[in-house]
Amino acid sequence: MILSNTITITPITPDLIPQLKEFCDTCRELGYENNKNLEKLNLLWCKYYGGEFFCGVSKGRIISVAGCHPLPEISKN
Repeated sequence: MILSNTITITPITPDLIPQLKEFCDTCRELGYENNKNLEKLNLLWCKYYGGEFFCGVSKGRIISVAGCHPLPEISKN
């Protein structure tokens, strides 16, 4: 039997910070440098430059994080 999981993609908001900390703890335990703590994610930097971070949530847990932001040093577009 194949069970399907629902993944919801949503912007990271202050109410998701506790779940995001758990995600970072898991990343650190797995040896991932990029997402090992909130400081490494640079959430505020991203928002300051007009970007946004999103997370994938499944069964009440953050399972993925991705961000996007402008790169003015490359192009204004």
